[in-house]
Amino acid sequence: KIKDRLKMISDSEGIKISNAALDIIARASEGSMRDSLTILDQISAFSSDINDSDVKDLLGIADYNMLSGISTAVINGDRKKIIELIVDLVDRGTDLKSFAKDLMNFFRDLLVARVVKEPGDVLDISENEIGFIRDIIKTTSEDRLTLLLGEVIKAEADVRTAYSPRVALEM
Repeated sequence: KIKDRLKMISDSEGIKISNAALDIIARASEGSMRDSLTILDQISAFSSDINDSDVKDLLGIADYNMLSGISTAVINGDRKKIIELIVDLVDRGTDLKSFAKDLMNFFRDLLVARVVKEPGDVLDISENEIGFIRDIIKTTSEDRLTLLLGEVIKAEADVRTAYSPRVALEM
């Protein structure tokens, strides 16, 4: 409903917005129509041609390639790759606290996708994002994902309250 309302408003205001951008705004608003309208208003102040990367930049949402890369490195125990990717995040100026929260939600999505037959029916993500998830869950078990999600939940809390979020995320 939120996505449909945003689309109607965008069309009436002459704002060109991609479906992926609408998905992200609707998801970020967590069920609040008012919040979704605020986000649309903020992003449309900068451009009348809005895509998903514009919305991600405004909201500080991590890109799925980076979430996928770090998740794969964590699952594989590739510490060197984890450090390299975090260096890349820092170089891009990514908010590590926000990234840690996105990573926690990504691991939750991985676990749900591993448990259910049709993740698209349960997860509020795009087909492209489901593709990333399907590739990753082929390489690990439900039990391993459950364990890792528990650790990522603890890590997110540590990063959120840490004096040095980078060190907490790396650990």
